[in-house]
Amino acid sequence: MTYYGRWSYKWEEAGRQGALGAIIVHETGPAGYPWNVVRVGRSGEQFSLRKSANTPPSAGMVGWVTQEVATNLLALNG
Repeated sequence: MTYYGRWSYKWEEAGRQGALGAIIVHETGPAGYPWNVVRVGRSGEQFSLRKSANTPPSAGMVGWVTQEVATNLLALNG
């Protein structure tokens, strides 16, 4: 996957566009790794601060969900 398809770029670009938050919907096929990799590697609370003014901003709240969870959440809203 190119840099532009990576989760870090997506969160940075959301921040550059002024988004208050961004949620990545995980799909195993396109990602090339199963959900368990995300679940184990990014569990629990995680905090970060911008290192400098030259560091790309990130959306304020970021998260990651499975495609099934995203589909169910959107279905609840009709």
